[in-house]
Parts: sequence; C-alpha cells; structure tokens
Amino acid sequence: YSNVIIAIVVLLLFGMPCFADIAVLPYKVESADSSYSETLGSEYAKLVAIALHIQKGFSLYSHDLLENDLKEFSIDPQGVVESYKLNVLGKARYIDSIQIGTLTKTKKGFTVKSVLYDVAQDKVVSRCTEYADTLFELAQVEMRSLYLNYPDSPTVQQKGAYDIAFLVD
Repeated sequence: YSNVIIAIVVLLLFGMPCFADIAVLPYKVESADSSYSETLGSEYAKLVAIALHIQKGFSLYSHDLLENDLKEFSIDPQGVVESYKLNVLGKARYIDSIQIGTLTKTKKGFTVKSVLYDVAQDKVVSRCTEYADTLFELAQVEMRSLYLNYPDSPTVQQKGAYDIAFLVD
C-alpha cells in the first residue's frame, strides 16, 4: 500500500511538467540617444515582470533561464522575432504566454508597444501601445492595458499600496 502512495507522489512530482505562466522577453530599444542601450530593454522587462507578478499574481519564467534560452533558440529581441520561434520556446520550456515589445525614448518620456503571445493558441491575444513620463509609470500602465481581461490578484484587492525599491546600475 505504501508503494502505491510513493508511486503516485513520484508521478505527481516528476510526471507532470511545471508550467511557468508568463515569460517577459527583453524589450527592443529604439532611441536616438546612445545612452539608452539593450540593457534598458532587459531591465524594463524585469520591471514589467515584477509589476505583473504583484498586480496580477502570475508566476514568471526565470529571467536567467530566459537569457540562456534566447541564445539556444536563436531569438534576438532586438531584431525581428518570428511567432514560430516563440511557439517552439514556449512548448519546449512549458511557458503559457510570452510578452514581447519595443521601448522607445521620446522627448517627454517613453512609449511602449507590446504584445502578449499565447503559446497554446499560437497567436497574439493582446496588444497595447502606451506612453508615460517615467519607466515605472509606463510599466504599470502597460501591464494594466495588456492584461485588461485578467483579474487582479486577490492579495492586491485586499491590501493597499506596495513599497518597492529598485536599484538600477
């Protein structure tokens, strides 16, 4: 009898893939100012991912693993990214959805154009174009717009504002 229970536990732990709900790819950066580089796109993606996790409660695919996967699957977020590559990445790594976008520095702030790609449906399920004065405001506005049809996390609905500090080097 105990062998059956052990077998069931092993199957549950190792037989089922562990799904990461959302992967946020580094953003393509467009700016005439050379001080804004590809690293800004990567840092902004992390900012959006944290906002998404706090506000919507989604689990996230690791940025460290994602960086390695982008190289392995020959995906360059600073170039053109084909949907079939996103599909292969998502299925290989058990990712449900992939967010990708372009971040542009304007005279008065920042603009972002982003899409949410659903791996199971093999199509873009949401798009947004947003503008804000700061990257922090932009991340919040973009997340709310792109995930408009998804409810907020129950913990966000019960609690007040979060205090978060970001250190960008």
